[in-house]
Amino acid sequence: MPALKDITPDSLPAYELQLEEATEDGVTLYWMKFFDPTWIPHPRFHELPQDPQHVRFFVDGCPTFGAGELSALPAFSNNMELCRYIASSTSTEVMGAACQKLRESLAVAIEPYFQDLRLLQAALQYCKAAISGSWLLAFLLHPQQTPWQPADLDIYVSPSDDSQGYKLMFAFVLASGFKWLGNLTDSGPVEKAYFSDEILRVHRFEHRTNARRIDIVEARRSVLDVLGGFHSTIVCNALTAHHILVMFPEWTERREAWSKAVPQDYIRDKYESRGFRFVTTNTDLGHPCGSGCPDLSRSVRREETCLFVPLSAMWASLESSVFPLTSHWTGPVDCTNVECEDCALPGHPRRTVQGH
Repeated sequence: MPALKDITPDSLPAYELQLEEATEDGVTLYWMKFFDPTWIPHPRFHELPQDPQHVRFFVDGCPTFGAGELSALPAFSNNMELCRYIASSTSTEVMGAACQKLRESLAVAIEPYFQDLRLLQAALQYCKAAISGSWLLAFLLHPQQTPWQPADLDIYVSPSDDSQGYKLMFAFVLASGFKWLGNLTDSGPVEKAYFSDEILRVHRFEHRTNARRIDIVEARRSVLDVLGGFHSTIVCNALTAHHILVMFPEWTERREAWSKAVPQDYIRDKYESRGFRFVTTNTDLGHPCGSGCPDLSRSVRREETCLFVPLSAMWASLESSVFPLTSHWTGPVDCTNVECEDCALPGHPRRTVQGH
């Protein structure tokens, strides 16, 4: 494989990022517009702009709910419960109000890094990127179950022609008040630092005023491949432009970190001090695994196998073109539970119920 051409602030095009919004019939619509002198068309744009160097694309659209409508929602002990509520909502209006509550919580949590959640969504959408790691785990389980506040945030970017998406995310982070600290690949094996051979390179940034850090990670093949290579299931979660995905919600809610082997001491100590327990086998479970089976084939298209939540109601029905994680996955360990012969979920390799 040829050596990568490195990216530095001086090598980036002069992007001009703008967020546009308008209100139609009570729904606020958002677009992102930017100038890219090296823009390369790709298939997720349905219509090519008249001037291919000025890119403009739709980001989101949602109604605004008032305090009365939001106060009618039940209380949630953490954002994981709120996500469960959204996923189970059958009313578009109730889902919309709950999604607004989730976005408001997300905007507060992301504010030390990015002042504008909508502009972050736009960057994630264009780059087919996702936020993952400890920051998102803390967001999901905060406040009662999570006594920690991560100081860094990881953004995973899908591969693209000439690393266009990676370059735009690089420029977006710089424009958000961060300074570039360098390419982590130059200081040692990046795969060891991020526990995955699916990672191409990592650049680190630090905020100029609050010292928060961001790592931008470029995937070799896909973001989902990177998530599957994490040290345990506890951090197999993703925030994309329009959705939150928890790949193994049952284990995450029980604060169980499933792994092929107990990871390195500093990782184990880090998460055990936060109340998580590492699990390497389900031999002694004593009852059918159900939706927690590690052998179960999981997908965002199979609601019973993961937690997949839209940030606004218009994205409740999935379009693969706007979500970069549409593959299937299984747990990191094999199921050794003798009671699991009775598991009756579609997709289970040993399923005994036929015809579904």
